[in-house]
Amino acid sequence: MNPRTSFSDVGSRIGVSGAYVGQRVRRLLNLNVVQPRITSYRIGLDDAVWAVLDCDRDTTRALVAAFNELPMWQGFSVKGDINGIASIVYVPTGEVQELFRIFDKYLIEPRLVNDYSLHVIEKWTGMRRWLPIHLYSNDKGWTFESNRYMDQLKKDLASMTS
Repeated sequence: MNPRTSFSDVGSRIGVSGAYVGQRVRRLLNLNVVQPRITSYRIGLDDAVWAVLDCDRDTTRALVAAFNELPMWQGFSVKGDINGIASIVYVPTGEVQELFRIFDKYLIEPRLVNDYSLHVIEKWTGMRRWLPIHLYSNDKGWTFESNRYMDQLKKDLASMTS
């Protein structure tokens, strides 16, 4: 269960030599039965930005290449009312303004994106809170009715305190 356990310790527990365990592990690796993975777990990346960028295919490819240089991001291409990329970019605490400045300087000012939406979506806490109302309707498209949102929040708070 502990990947840091030495081959000798594993061997002594199951009654074989550490060298035998090492040979078996190397064989499983060579046969691709076991495939080690190294994954980023957002260590030190406490802020997240939701970025939707409407741009042409070449700009989308350039953005993916640039995002791949960042410590961590997730995204997908979008087609329809907006064509381009939708992504969540994780940045170190306090670096959101710098990311927005870079987007502005290199994408928005030179008009490489037709339209965009940039939002700070969370400080990483492991918890997410989605909006308590639906923001999309088939009649109006994307809407945000602040009065309706505030009324719903008040109702939610009242139900939690009662």
